[in-house]
Amino acid sequence: MLRSVIYLFLGLVLFLSACSGSKAVTYKATLLGANEKPSPVVSPATGSATAVLNGKKLTVTGNFQNLSSDVTMAHVHRVSAADGTGGVVFALEITSSDKRGGGLSGSGSLSDADVELLQGGKFYINVHSNNFASGEIRGDLAK
Repeated sequence: MLRSVIYLFLGLVLFLSACSGSKAVTYKATLLGANEKPSPVVSPATGSATAVLNGKKLTVTGNFQNLSSDVTMAHVHRVSAADGTGGVVFALEITSSDKRGGGLSGSGSLSDADVELLQGGKFYINVHSNNFASGEIRGDLAK
């Protein structure tokens, strides 16, 4: 009887452990002026980013270089318009010594709807500069 209770308890612990663990999913983006929407931008700038979704938390790290003018801001966006643009989900922190290149980082909690949009390829990263206030380089997040 005691052995049965112990096996039942261990089985329950294993089951609950499997249910509570969420698998992290990694997304990547290549940031280019040609990726800007609704109109591509001619820019020497490039960049890359990695986003990790763990549960409903999205954590982003990345870099950029060769902007045509000083960086002003960077964000994670969700596509909500027919032209492929959309609103800000959360801002990214910029670390830069020369304002033309540097690092990006940040994290935010997503809604269920946002997780579905991300999984459907409807999230992107945009780096804005003085010359291109709407965005100089962009990259769509994809697995």
